[in-house]
This record gives sequence, structure tokens and C-alpha cells, in this order.
Amino acid sequence: MEYFDYFSSLNLLFLFCSDKVTDALLEKLSDKNWKMRKEGLEEVTAILNEAKFITANIGGLAEALKHRLGDSNKILVSHSSYW
Repeated sequence: MEYFDYFSSLNLLFLFCSDKVTDALLEKLSDKNWKMRKEGLEEVTAILNEAKFITANIGGLAEALKHRLGDSNKILVSHSSYW
């Protein structure tokens, strides 16, 4: 608790991703349709751009992004490796 209080006193925005990384987002990232996967990656980009700092609790996001690095659509691979 002290860790959070210290950074809160500095007025830094922490993004607790667990509430933003939903099952629906993870499903988009693993959809068969590349357009849905792209939409999911765009949502992830928006989430990450919103945060100054990200906590370690990101749910299944890391695993989902790992799979996108091996995507058959090379545009999505380059989009996934942006982070």
C-alpha cells in the first residue's frame, strides 16, 4: 500500500490493466479474422498509450501478444512488436 501511496502523492497515473484486459479483448486478439485481431491490437495500443506506468497485473495480455508475434499476417506482426 505504501508503494501506491508514494506514487499517488506524485500525481502519477497508474493503469491497472486487469480491468481493461477483458475476455472480449483477448478473444479479439485470437480471432480467426485478421481484421478482428487488428482491432484488438488497436485497443491494446489505446490502453498502453493512456498509461504512464503499467502495473504487473496485465492478465493474459502478454500471452495473447506473444501469439500475435507469430501471426500469419505480417502487418499484425509488425503492429504487435511495436511495444
